[in-house]
Amino acid sequence: MNSSFRQPVRGMRDFLPNEAEKLRFIENTARRLAELYGYDEVITPIIQRIADLSS
Repeated sequence: MNSSFRQPVRGMRDFLPNEAEKLRFIENTARRLAELYGYDEVITPIIQRIADLSS
């Protein structure tokens, strides 16, 4: 297997279960707070082509 498949994408990281639980708690708290103030959720692409960003 090519070693590049085992490396995370530059600028991104993996969250282990303990960290993921904390992150989900923060996300859910922020989501509920935003909903209280009338905000709607927007989901954007996680990874985007560089050509799209530089044009």
